[in-house]
Amino acid sequence: MLEKIKEWIERDGLDGPSQRIDLVYKRNYLFSILRENMTLQEIGRLFNRRHSLVIHGIKTHEKMMSETYEYNGMEIKGNLAYLSVINEFKKEYDNLLSNGDEHQQTVLRVNRDSATEDQRGQIAADSGTSESPYSKGCAK
Repeated sequence: MLEKIKEWIERDGLDGPSQRIDLVYKRNYLFSILRENMTLQEIGRLFNRRHSLVIHGIKTHEKMMSETYEYNGMEIKGNLAYLSVINEFKKEYDNLLSNGDEHQQTVLRVNRDSATEDQRGQIAADSGTSESPYSKGCAK
């Protein structure tokens, strides 16, 4: 399963520097599904990103998916522009899960569970800070 996701990342250039909105949306979606089985640092390494960007991407995904719209008397959940971009990945991911290699899914779970409590505490501490270490010394 992880190998297939790595293929998607390479295929669509999601580990590159581009900030095109469609690529950002795809990254955010993959961040959120990978978070179920991987640490923030592991996800960041896959995409050549810092774990703080992964946190931001997951929060953005959750926000986009929580929006609701009314259309022809029906309530639609999720940002429509976001859903239209990630729909391709959602289909591929659902197909991957239905045909997924159970061993690979187990490996992903074990990798996440093997993170030490100290690492998890550091992740929580890092995600709770309001000031970026990269902003120190910058004029405000």
